[in-house]
Amino acid sequence: MDGSRKAVLATIKYAALATGFLLAAMAPGQSADQASAADIDRMIKLAAADEIAAYNQLGVLEYCKSLGHIDGHAIESQNRLIAFSYDQGSKVPADDKALAERVGLSGIAIVGEAPSYAAESLADIASKDRGTVAAVCQSIAKTVDQNAAFIFR
Repeated sequence: MDGSRKAVLATIKYAALATGFLLAAMAPGQSADQASAADIDRMIKLAAADEIAAYNQLGVLEYCKSLGHIDGHAIESQNRLIAFSYDQGSKVPADDKALAERVGLSGIAIVGEAPSYAAESLADIASKDRGTVAAVCQSIAKTVDQNAAFIFR
């Protein structure tokens, strides 16, 4: 792997972790209280893979946009980072990538560090920080956009 790809991988992992969590959730159209326990458990097991975190974060950004908390710019940035970093050398099955993104669409986050991941909703994370889901979404989007700007300058 060349140096620029390693830098992007590190940047994506930082973008997922800088806000304090790896993001995850379930199928589109479901509310957070309908999250499949099996989907969440699977995401926790898969979360150690940087690529899974990147796809999950993409889903979370889409969730944030659906609530009107962010525009689509960070989603475009995340897609560019994913394409640059993983599309040529992906070792993660397509079904796992789709699960990671789908899970992110519900707003449930995988929090913590390996091997002690847990699941939390963005609302619970915001509440713990005495903030709002909008503020959490905006923080994630800002971090992704800043990292993409650095990589693709």
